[in-house]
Amino acid sequence: MVNAAVTASDATTWGVGINQTVDAAAMDIFLAYKHFEGDYTANAAAAGNQLVGNNGMRDLNMVIMGTRVNF
Repeated sequence: MVNAAVTASDATTWGVGINQTVDAAAMDIFLAYKHFEGDYTANAAAAGNQLVGNNGMRDLNMVIMGTRVNF
């Protein structure tokens, strides 16, 4: 195992969504897509070099769908 310290990090997220209101039922129906990604730089003290990039971090994609009833 290599001891490492994170020296820099960066995170990005974006998303899109739609919403449909049904007045007769006092209800909203929604659908959203979200994307998350992150990178970091770690200084590996034991190896004496730098690890650069996402270093095993994977992007995360989410689809969220649901309804909301107002009462």
